[in-house]
Amino acid sequence: MANEACNASKLDMALKYYDMALKLCEAEKHDYYKATILGGIGRAYQVKGDLVNALKNHKEALGISKEMAYQRGAADQLDGIGTIYQANGDLKSALRSHEEALKIYKEIWCLQGMASAIANIGMIYKARGSFEEALGSFEEALRIDREYGYARGVARDLDNIGAVYRDLGKPKEALESHKMALDIWSKAGDLRGVVKALS
Repeated sequence: MANEACNASKLDMALKYYDMALKLCEAEKHDYYKATILGGIGRAYQVKGDLVNALKNHKEALGISKEMAYQRGAADQLDGIGTIYQANGDLKSALRSHEEALKIYKEIWCLQGMASAIANIGMIYKARGSFEEALGSFEEALRIDREYGYARGVARDLDNIGAVYRDLGKPKEALESHKMALDIWSKAGDLRGVVKALS
């Protein structure tokens, strides 16, 4: 329920559900679930704009995942941590975190994770003004998300491609990409995605 609430931008509700789940995990000493929940809490705080608590929860989840040798969990947290560093303007640390996540995702052959990390690396290139490299990253992420069948990832990638086309002065291509992303997010009922595509 917490993940669905977070995806629907009902962040206070998501945090309430995550807190309930976290207390159960701590009482039963379920570290795997605790790490997953902490990562979700970190994501909810990040969407709320509370980057301090977002980073704190992702780092705690990363520590638990590493202790358990849970590679997917560690990669997910590293990717999340990278987005927080990027939001704070620390592109060097963000890139390092995303590249570390991507390495793990490739080792365990996690396509959804690979696409996420590659798209996040593309965001760093875009922030640096390296638009062609950014476009290449987003197109690679799109190819993977289409292969995997992850609609929200496809929408994210199309929206990112549209943003790069806009930066490159190609409004026709930008509009086309944004419209495709909007269609996918609308069908999924993803309000944040719809707002992003319309912006």
